[in-house]
Amino acid sequence: MKINPLSAACALCVVALGAFVADAFTTVALFVVLTPLALVVAGYFGMHALMLGDGEPRSTVSRAAVYTAVLGTPLGTLAINIGAMFLAHAMTGPTFWVPLAAAAANVAFVVGILTLVGVLVEEFG
Repeated sequence: MKINPLSAACALCVVALGAFVADAFTTVALFVVLTPLALVVAGYFGMHALMLGDGEPRSTVSRAAVYTAVLGTPLGTLAINIGAMFLAHAMTGPTFWVPLAAAAANVAFVVGILTLVGVLVEEFG
């Protein structure tokens, strides 16, 4: 059986195009699912920072830390996701891992902010 080189090249292009479309679809789908989820979770944990001081924070540092947690966690999460979207758009090659890395960065950001706020409220009252 003789293989036509043009047919083999066309088949390779179809496979490559299919892989590109699958990667693009997976990347967009992960961003569509993970971005709102990350914002809801960050907002939820940010609102729980209001309960750190057992009432009104007594010091200015504690008050600023709590407000930073309430507003900063969703805004920082949104900034991380928008940056990841721009990164995925500018990249060549597989990009399905970018939303997953953004989700991991979101978790680290929210945990870091809430830990810092907890320490500041504990220290300054």
